[in-house]
Amino acid sequence: MRLLLDTHVLLWWLEDNPKLGRGGRSLIDDAQNTLIFSVASAWEIAIKVGQGKLTVDIELALRKFAQAGVGQLDVGPKHLVTVSNLKRLHGDPFDRMIVAQAMCEAITVMTEDAIIKRYPVQTIGCG
Repeated sequence: MRLLLDTHVLLWWLEDNPKLGRGGRSLIDDAQNTLIFSVASAWEIAIKVGQGKLTVDIELALRKFAQAGVGQLDVGPKHLVTVSNLKRLHGDPFDRMIVAQAMCEAITVMTEDAIIKRYPVQTIGCG
């Protein structure tokens, strides 16, 4: 299964946070699954680091993603068109982009975000 990891899932994984439950860890550790992160998530993390809301070393995080084989999904024109037409259920622009990318690329989003789960995308929890 191809899994697009939501920003909070990436952070929980980086920090080895217990909020990322056994089921989520199993999915991430399963070599049969293809793990993907959105550049929008990396951008969100970088912005929050710059604002002093997070203390993540973004360079180290990107290296860890690469070393773990987590693929990078860049933002492309079709994602921009999709996000511009997306229902306004979610106010967070980064989450809206993750939804748009998941829709365009037919990827399952691993998330605990209840609002993302209201969009017409495949989601899976990480508990």
